[in-house]
Amino acid sequence: MVFELLIQRAMLFTVCIFLFSGCTQQDPNKASVSGMVTFNGEPIADGSISFIPTDGNGGPSAGGSILAGKYSIAQSKGPMIGMNRVEIVAVRETGKMVSYGAGPEMPERISYIPAKYNEVSELTEDLKQGHNEIHFELSDVEQ
Repeated sequence: MVFELLIQRAMLFTVCIFLFSGCTQQDPNKASVSGMVTFNGEPIADGSISFIPTDGNGGPSAGGSILAGKYSIAQSKGPMIGMNRVEIVAVRETGKMVSYGAGPEMPERISYIPAKYNEVSELTEDLKQGHNEIHFELSDVEQ
């Protein structure tokens, strides 16, 4: 009985080591990135940010949430190093209630960031290995 208990503990220890070692390995082709996002000088309250590899910089896109103007994407889920196109979307409630299909009414939310920051984004960033701190100051004023 003591022997069986020792074997069970050894197996549990081995499984834990295997799982934790897999979790700590980082992809050297990915970067972590964080920063602030403002629109017309105000922090974006609720939105999302995406980094999409460009110009031969292969790999999947990565993104995260923007809350109270801040975003942070860990290296394990981060964007590929190299040149990336950046898309930023922000939404806010209109004050109206709407029904989507047969479901209950919900607050209407609309996107208010110009398309030049999302659908046809003009933003690019060259991400370096390791951590990148990048701030975005967006505006609806034409430059």
